[in-house]
Amino acid sequence: MPDIKLPEKSGEYKFILAELEGKTHFRFGRSSVYHDTILEEFKEETESEEVVIRGGGRFDIDTEKKTLRFFGKSKVFGRFDEEKLKNLDFGEFEITVE
Repeated sequence: MPDIKLPEKSGEYKFILAELEGKTHFRFGRSSVYHDTILEEFKEETESEEVVIRGGGRFDIDTEKKTLRFFGKSKVFGRFDEEKLKNLDFGEFEITVE
């Protein structure tokens, strides 16, 4: 199971940071999806209820320029853990945190 799943299309999305068995995972949903819906999908994917949420927020992705801009917070889970986010490997994408 990959740590990070990114959208294929440029745009604005919501995301959560979820920790499972000591590993941080990044999952997203369309900007119209609630953060807790993203969590439920992750629980189904992992078949686990032992998930610890490390916050959420929004991000913009530009797939051509290879940039990611993270901002905001989840009303349910609070602001994402910046340190955990920055420790993830987004490959060739340049990240900005606001």
